[in-house]
Amino acid sequence: MTYNLLFKVAIICLFYLPIANNASAQTLQDVHSWLYQLQRMNIDSIAASSYDLVVMDYSSDGSADGEFTSSQIQQLKDTGKIVLSYMSIGEAEDYRYYWQSDWTEGNPSWLGPTNQAWEGNYKVRYWMDGWKSIIMGSPDAYLDKIIAAGFDGIYLDIIDAYYFFGPEGDMPENNNSANDMINFVIELADYASSKCSCGDFYIFPQNGASIIDDASANSSTTYLQKIHGIGAEDTYFFGDLDENNPFDLQTYEFGLLKQFRDAGKLVISVDYVTEVTKIDSFYTFAEANGFIPFATVRELDTLMINPGHSPVGVIKGDLSAPTSFELRQNFPNPFNPATTIEYTLLQSGDVSLIIYDMLGEEVARLVSEKQQAGSYNVIWDASNLASGIYFYRLKNIPTSGGRAIGFSQTRKMLLLK
Repeated sequence: MTYNLLFKVAIICLFYLPIANNASAQTLQDVHSWLYQLQRMNIDSIAASSYDLVVMDYSSDGSADGEFTSSQIQQLKDTGKIVLSYMSIGEAEDYRYYWQSDWTEGNPSWLGPTNQAWEGNYKVRYWMDGWKSIIMGSPDAYLDKIIAAGFDGIYLDIIDAYYFFGPEGDMPENNNSANDMINFVIELADYASSKCSCGDFYIFPQNGASIIDDASANSSTTYLQKIHGIGAEDTYFFGDLDENNPFDLQTYEFGLLKQFRDAGKLVISVDYVTEVTKIDSFYTFAEANGFIPFATVRELDTLMINPGHSPVGVIKGDLSAPTSFELRQNFPNPFNPATTIEYTLLQSGDVSLIIYDMLGEEVARLVSEKQQAGSYNVIWDASNLASGIYFYRLKNIPTSGGRAIGFSQTRKMLLLK
């Protein structure tokens, strides 16, 4: 009798312990904002931000040496965030740890042609076992590394590779391409569930919503059952520009995203807009349709804060109180035509951020308002200005009394067209 009781207690403890150690505090139902950043990631800053869900790379530079540690991922999760790892499953990337220098198109057989729009990316025949073995099935496999680091799920890019290899694509060599891609995603989901000591391992494809139209009815049904949400790029503002395209609702994809939403899946939408009016319009449209929006730069290298939109407030004060004023060098620099300016305020006050030309004439006023202590970033678009040297000056006049002091700093930047 005593033996049976101890055995049951041990089983219960084994069942609950991994979940308590690895699960994030939130569920998808708690998500009201998300951050999408793949480069120049600062774990402390992301942890201190108020975002509910984070999509990030598992490595700072794609290499094994740059992998984020399990303690760093847990740092994010300890603040209540759900953390998904970006993972391309429709293209191989030559900066990843798995890349071998002697690979060429067709060697190995699963490696397809280069993506002309993204140098260093290569289409892959995702249905072949050679590619799948790189993705999962051993301690050195891509998905296995992500699981070991403690991520809550994966954000699967290049789902739409199924169209490239399908009957109407550029290389129409697989008549079953849509079903094969769905089968691959299902394999990933099942494998992750079997390996992850967590309650739910979230599966989020990015783009490729049309796969539910192009696959068989049974495959599409299973696909919707296995995934937890979908990410969508350029749904509202679409065109040939990297950023700030005109409003051009992609009606077909939009209709499909509503099907995902109606199936109970979380739709996270990213449009690459930095102009205030377009950001405001994007958030209004997306939220009205039940999507979670995020406006950012296409390089995905900025912890972007969009004032007036969720999450309200930049930094959780109880997590990361600033210890000094700082006006950082703009990035990129030189730039054309847009650049990001980041700064940190030690105290609340009246803040101004003004751009001047070489003659000291004001050419843009980016900030002129009261702001709380914390970290901020602002994008300046200089499309209407000529090449040359410009200066940006940050001023903070404290609103509190006592020993509070003002702050002013100026930096130089180069617009090169």
